[in-house]
Amino acid sequence: MIENRNITIGSIVILKENEDKKIMVISKNVTNLNNNINYDYLGCIYPYGYMGDDFNIFFNKESIERVYCATYEILAL
Repeated sequence: MIENRNITIGSIVILKENEDKKIMVISKNVTNLNNNINYDYLGCIYPYGYMGDDFNIFFNKESIERVYCATYEILAL
């Protein structure tokens, strides 16, 4: 279940509302300063990367259709 997964920065996801575009996670637990709404993730269009604030994609866990490419996490021993 995607809602319970912790998606890491750098992961590439497909969102339910736009399955044609791949989104790369670039930040977590962010606030959209235009409307003061908190979101789980901030992304940019992959493979183009960050192109300015006008192209930011704010989304929550429940908006993720699938994880296209997950990055790995380094576990502390």
